[in-house]
Amino acid sequence: MPESVRPRSTCRVCRSPLYPLLDLGVLALPDFPPRAVDPALVLRAPLDLRVCDHCALVQLAHTVAPDLLYTQYWYRSGINEAMQAELRSIVRAGLLETSVFPQDLVVDVGANDGYLLSLYPQQRAHWEATRIAFEPARNLAGPCSRSCEVFIPSYFPTGALTGLGPEALPGVEGKVKILTSIAMFYDVEDPTAFVKAVDHLLHDDGVWICQFQDLGQMIEACAFDNVCLPAGDRVLTPVGLRAIDDIQIGDPVLTHRGRYRPVREVFRREYTGDLIELTAYGFGHTLRVTPNHPVLVQCGGEWRYHPAEHLHLGDVVARPILTGATIPTAIPCWVGRGRHPEQLTMLAVKDLLTLFGYYLAEGSIGSNGDVVFYFGPAERGLAEDCQRRIHTLGFGAQIDPRPTSLAVQAHGPLARVLERECGRGAEGKHLSPLLLSLTVEESEELLRAYIAGDGYEYRAAYLRASTVSEQLALDIALLANRVGWKANINEQDRPATCVIEGRTVAQLPLWDILIHCEPHLKQKVWLENGYQCGRIREIHRVPYHGLVHNIDVEDDHTYVTPAMTVHNCHEHLTYWSLASFAWFLDRCGVDLQITHAERRPINGGSLRLIIRRRAFPVDESVAALREAETPAIGWQALERFGWQVQTVATQIRDTLAATTGAIDLYGASTKSGTLVQYARLAPLLRQAWERNPEKIGKQTAAGIPIVSETAGRADPPELLLAVIWQFRDHLLDREAAYLAAGGSILFPLPEVDLVRHARV
Repeated sequence: MPESVRPRSTCRVCRSPLYPLLDLGVLALPDFPPRAVDPALVLRAPLDLRVCDHCALVQLAHTVAPDLLYTQYWYRSGINEAMQAELRSIVRAGLLETSVFPQDLVVDVGANDGYLLSLYPQQRAHWEATRIAFEPARNLAGPCSRSCEVFIPSYFPTGALTGLGPEALPGVEGKVKILTSIAMFYDVEDPTAFVKAVDHLLHDDGVWICQFQDLGQMIEACAFDNVCLPAGDRVLTPVGLRAIDDIQIGDPVLTHRGRYRPVREVFRREYTGDLIELTAYGFGHTLRVTPNHPVLVQCGGEWRYHPAEHLHLGDVVARPILTGATIPTAIPCWVGRGRHPEQLTMLAVKDLLTLFGYYLAEGSIGSNGDVVFYFGPAERGLAEDCQRRIHTLGFGAQIDPRPTSLAVQAHGPLARVLERECGRGAEGKHLSPLLLSLTVEESEELLRAYIAGDGYEYRAAYLRASTVSEQLALDIALLANRVGWKANINEQDRPATCVIEGRTVAQLPLWDILIHCEPHLKQKVWLENGYQCGRIREIHRVPYHGLVHNIDVEDDHTYVTPAMTVHNCHEHLTYWSLASFAWFLDRCGVDLQITHAERRPINGGSLRLIIRRRAFPVDESVAALREAETPAIGWQALERFGWQVQTVATQIRDTLAATTGAIDLYGASTKSGTLVQYARLAPLLRQAWERNPEKIGKQTAAGIPIVSETAGRADPPELLLAVIWQFRDHLLDREAAYLAAGGSILFPLPEVDLVRHARV
């Protein structure tokens, strides 16, 4: 199982045990990769439905890291006429429930392309209220942000609305008049946190409209289509490389976005089997992971996560370039010791940059606490520059000619600053978080001083240096990337001992750093889209027995090793009924209740709930619907559902197998992936028709090519498999000409129905 898939044994709501209901197998995650991608490379996860022993909530037994599902989201609500009409009715329902004034807020969670928010000004004259959108999908940020005043590219809840985050909007609590969460609440891993955030934000006269697929209608329709590193290996943190088995909850680690995020969970398990060892040009380290661990790979011009065992020589992997940060212009230095009381003085960072570089290359702190910079006999110009810069800071320094060097010595206060920011001892030198956050110009000044002191120019536009500090080599490479230079790191092969002046001494490993100041020449290593990229040059399988570790990282769900970037190893996590949602709402202890409930035909059967403060009356629809749904969600109905799924899948496959001509898929939806994979239909299908232009030219997760509806009609098949069966009437109207010309459409659900003629 991929490390990005976390199994669950207890309920997401009440933490009671889960019991098996329906196992649909290990299916590819919903995605639409380029056609050049081998379908075998697509990440897979179990789709195993279970039911809670206590609250009877139906849910998945595994959780996939949300960024694998939602940072690139393929569904567009604004291009489907049926969904447009449904969203218009939702906006009208909200405006009928409450009055919205200019100082009020409306929020849409999972705002998609922003179509719902765009409807408010159309429904109400002189609209001045603020529209806020939550949408983590990067590909939807453009259209969504054009339909709102505040766009939050994140999951809900977040600190953005509660004053807890960097993008906080103070004073928002209690001001949201309408909050909508349409076709997304079932995707939430922590429903309790979601509801408590709504309770915090909602105005006393506010309304929450929550709409999701209805478990009762899903069962009635038989709609089953809804549903590590080994110990010792290291990850990048603000304080350098740390073994993954030492990482604790709350520790910050570097993510694929070039920023540091805290660890939310740590995982450990026994593992016996092969590890995959991956080595790429320029990174100087080897990644060791379990075969299914997702690794960030460039594929078809896009970055995707693929299991390590599916990677090949020449595949492009990456390490992120550090993003900028706000750094102080001055840092503290304590002056005085012994009989002299210490006094705090502030040293300008800009005056220290070159000295940092000299110290990393040539500096040493003695037992007396002083710092000495050692330059070669021919480097008097560097020695004098070093002395002058120390004087500029207000410290004394003198040049001491020695038999093999020019030594520049300065006293304790400066030494303590250098040790704090750059470490001590040849093997212990590194760059502090402050130095890794320097601006591009500041980073270049430090790097050039380091190379001047300990390196040389190697051919045109190349800078070269070496160090016995593995951490410093990596830090220098990261800083070079910030400047816009690519950097190769390689561990030199050299004997463990050598003879110096007749004495045998131990040799530490030596790390060679080669910096290229023309980074965009695409050779074995290059910079592109916020990453340093390199091609895999070695892949090995090695046997392993012992503990393996993984971590879940807040927001980004990724972490970076010295070798490359990896992901912490299906969409609808929960399946709600009115009864289970009402029980859950009471359990949360919030001032919210369901005041109106209705079934909606959209998406094969949805449940729309109007939720308000407890001071508002509950209408008769809630009790009536609870009574009506009871037979559909009992244990007998759930067991019957599991049996019917197998029967329906067999019927669909047999019908397609009996067709002699071409068969096309009508609609490349994410839901279709479940049906196609579980019923093993992919070998029988020629192509998939699709309206969303973002999908055209790609393929489904099962490897079915996607074409436009226009292209599909130009070469009509004998049979269309209508996986978007929820829009049956709309589909029959759109394809009336195809049916009139002799085509057939198979609707797989709620029952297998073959339509062979146009409607009259």
